[in-house]
Amino acid sequence: MDEVPGPWGERYAEILWPGPPPDRKPEGPAGEHSPLDSFLHRGDEPFPAMADPLILEIIGFSRSECGPFPCDPDRTCGLEECFPSGSFAEAVEALRHAITARYGDRVTVTVTLLDDGVPERVKAIIERSHPPIPIILLSGRVTPVGRISFSRIAGEIDALLRSSGDA
Repeated sequence: MDEVPGPWGERYAEILWPGPPPDRKPEGPAGEHSPLDSFLHRGDEPFPAMADPLILEIIGFSRSECGPFPCDPDRTCGLEECFPSGSFAEAVEALRHAITARYGDRVTVTVTLLDDGVPERVKAIIERSHPPIPIILLSGRVTPVGRISFSRIAGEIDALLRSSGDA
């Protein structure tokens, strides 16, 4: 990977979707495999057109918290699988399961990790919109959720599906 400094002085994140290129195995930090490996988005691939599934992209750091609030028994995020970890990676996996259960193939969940740096397209989003991390994009549009929250993200998806006549 080319060394390109980002705002945090790190390399660009390696972004995989729907899996690794044929010549590589997916690896997380220090060679670990991550639960996110199977659905990471390659930053150089175009997003599907509107007739295709909606793309829910979660942008964040693999070892960060799932949001600014502590993970507690109240479950205001609407996710059970990841409790009580508070882990970004586990919350994204739980969110993917919940989204798939509710929307089937109408919504595809992808992840862009910022661990090794920030892709130019993400820098542009941050400069333009100043969204909180984790950043939630729905079909390329910033959705001001600021945490991994099934109830809030599902509400945004429902509104977009209604407006497209696919609800």
